[in-house]
Amino acid sequence: GPKSDDGTMLGGEVLGLYTSEIRFPIIWKFYGHFFIDMGQVWVDWRDVNPYDIRASTGFGLALATALGPLRVDHGIVLTRLDNPPYSRWHITLMYSF
Repeated sequence: GPKSDDGTMLGGEVLGLYTSEIRFPIIWKFYGHFFIDMGQVWVDWRDVNPYDIRASTGFGLALATALGPLRVDHGIVLTRLDNPPYSRWHITLMYSF
């Protein structure tokens, strides 16, 4: 999203998001998934530019529990940023959306 000259995140009034996930059973209470996420934040409607949208994709493994799925995901940035890492591991409880 928008940043000030010193790199501080400013936030914005316009948010564009897209996420999609494919889940498939593996064995017992385990399932796998592939996902793609895209989005951006703009200060104002006049600033919206589709070329600013960032995207990432990834895969993961989940275990169905009584509290919800326990997930281990590996996300990979598709639109390169100035600062690495370009991929990252995440551990979460519940769905990402």
